[in-house]
Amino acid sequence: MASSATIGSSDASPRQTSSLSDTSKNPNCENMEEKLPQVPAPAPIEGYDRQFEVSFSGEEDPESPWSMSTARKWLIMSIVFMTSLCVACMSSIFSATYAQIEAEFHTSQIVATLGLSVFVFGLGLSPMVLAPLSEFYGRSPVYLLSMLFFVVWAVPCAVARNIQTLLIARFFDGFAGAAFLSIAGGTVGDLFPRSKLQAPMMIYTAAPFLGPELGPVIGGFINSYLDWRWTFYIMIIWASVQWALLCLLVPETYHPVLLRKKARKLRKETGDGRWHASIEKLNRSVAQLRLMKRREEQGGEPGGSEPEFCLPPAIVGAPLVTFGILWFGWTTYPSIHWIVSIIGSTFFSCGVILVFSGVFTFLVHAYPTYAASALAAHSFARSMFAGGFPLFGTALYDNLGFQWASFLLAMITLVMVPFP
Repeated sequence: MASSATIGSSDASPRQTSSLSDTSKNPNCENMEEKLPQVPAPAPIEGYDRQFEVSFSGEEDPESPWSMSTARKWLIMSIVFMTSLCVACMSSIFSATYAQIEAEFHTSQIVATLGLSVFVFGLGLSPMVLAPLSEFYGRSPVYLLSMLFFVVWAVPCAVARNIQTLLIARFFDGFAGAAFLSIAGGTVGDLFPRSKLQAPMMIYTAAPFLGPELGPVIGGFINSYLDWRWTFYIMIIWASVQWALLCLLVPETYHPVLLRKKARKLRKETGDGRWHASIEKLNRSVAQLRLMKRREEQGGEPGGSEPEFCLPPAIVGAPLVTFGILWFGWTTYPSIHWIVSIIGSTFFSCGVILVFSGVFTFLVHAYPTYAASALAAHSFARSMFAGGFPLFGTALYDNLGFQWASFLLAMITLVMVPFP
């Protein structure tokens, strides 16, 4: 069969024939592998003809997310960012309700703090399930179902009559909303080519940090005038608006799933069952999804941009984290104006954002097809630590004091500075 294979019948359109993965006779597509992320294919499966494997014809292919207008890409980015911000706010806004919850449910501060910890544990566990699902069925269905259940599980939080109900609902609420703090990074990689990935990834990685900072401020304002239950009612309204925007304005962006839809359409239109997408050749279940291919199998082309080139922001940011904690800790004496400590925390925040931006971009660049799974593993490790810290953080600072507790944390980060 010729490499410019036609579609079973003479009415094949030129656009369909341009979708073939064999580009030996198409000079415009010879660098296609450099430009578009390819699904790492396992060993050939009997019955599959590579000449009938569909792919995008280039960045300008109207069916590729990369061909979307800049305005539409940033609209999708804005919705995903605001949804991520909503989920991140829900984690920390709970801290503003401690006093009222302790009084109403007659519980201790450490038990009330569990409401924050179990939410973060849910954030860490969920991506291990949702990320592989998004790489089989696409981002959109996972987003819609996750946000729907995020709203559903926020309702028991608002109407809980005992602390047990509240804690259980908080865990499942975090479990449902975690998709937007891990899988959403894959959406950024779907929309933007590697050469344009840094700026949108920098914006997206701000959400996990702005949310926890804004949550106590918003929650404190709400609880100054209203009952603690209104904290959750207002978050339910915000989350519902985000879910509606996801339904109406955020399409499927995962390249392999779009190619699978394209292959199914070709099979239906032509009656030729040989048309297929690479994802249809994966002979494994969702539970068996792993980061199977090394960078050399996914890219690493000579002269190309390697993932390590994304790490300089993290290299710059890591020392800033240590410096910021030390500045904050040793300027918390009553004799020093409070603004000096706040300036130190600014250095810490800048360092954290730079580290996360560099690491997130590196993971998306290194594992373009499995970006969601890579970010899920990152989210799991991060959330397990984050969920535990509220349980002993207060005791740490009460016993060691602001200065030495901060010094201890700074020394831990100093040991990890060389990692990026």
